[in-house]
Amino acid sequence: MKNLIKLVLFAAAAFGAWKLVEQQRALPPSDDAIWKPAEPVDEAT
Repeated sequence: MKNLIKLVLFAAAAFGAWKLVEQQRALPPSDDAIWKPAEPVDEAT
């Protein structure tokens, strides 16, 4: 019975992580532009 609970928890965690990755991939490129300007600033300092 404990193995079944572990299996369900693992499946739920894997499914949640996969959905999170899918959401991030689906983000429009405009969201990436928010993060990119910070990179050259770090390199310049």
